Amino acid sequence: ITRGFLNLTHHGSREAPRALVPGETVTARVQLKAISYVLPVGHRLRLALQTSYWPWVWPSPEIVELCVLTDGASVLLLPVRNSPETEPPTPVHFSKPEAAPGLGVEVLHQPTGGRTSVYDAATGRHTTTDFPAFFAGLRLPDHGGITFGEVDRDDWEIVEGDPLSARVSCKRTLELGRGEWQTRIDVLSVMTCTRDSFLVSTTLEAFEGNVRVFTRSWDHRIPRQLV
Repeated sequence: ITRGFLNLTHHGSREAPRALVPGETVTARVQLKAISYVLPVGHRLRLALQTSYWPWVWPSPEIVELCVLTDGASVLLLPVRNSPETEPPTPVHFSKPEAAPGLGVEVLHQPTGGRTSVYDAATGRHTTTDFPAFFAGLRLPDHGGITFGEVDRDDWEIVEGDPLSARVSCKRTLELGRGEWQTRIDVLSVMTCTRDSFLVSTTLEAFEGNVRVFTRSWDHRIPRQLV
């Protein structure tokens, strides 16, 4: 239904995080994202607590074990809305939005997304590949026949029991052209980590036709600072 995250080194404050002491008991408040949900009669809510949530959250540098005190020390607080039968919703009325006339658009092809996950039992490696479907291939016939296309790919990899093996690569290909004039930009960004730093490497290549006219690479090392 919803989820929430908290780096426990921030349990006191986000402005002044501090490292946890093994065996020390701390009080933490984890706020879930706001959501509207009707729980059917007879159903129950399940609260799941875990120390990792890959690939939504980058894992800690080492395997973590937590002991949650549930005997009166932990509580789930849920805001509850009164039943619509006793509190009818107030209708909301909006005026019709104003907008400029839209561009004439010809769809050349629809975006084709998808996601696959592979687990290698021999190495313990999990690989998830995602093809986000953001934009269709388009042509603007009223503007000289400009065409636009985009292809995206994201890969997440991690080996069971080894948080430092986490790796993410994001590839973007953008194409823009008109008639014989065709351009393309390829960008690949890869993020890995060590115990102390995040490592990000990015390469950009720009092409006119099949000729590469520009390229540049960046490398960044970002301190983890209790992340």
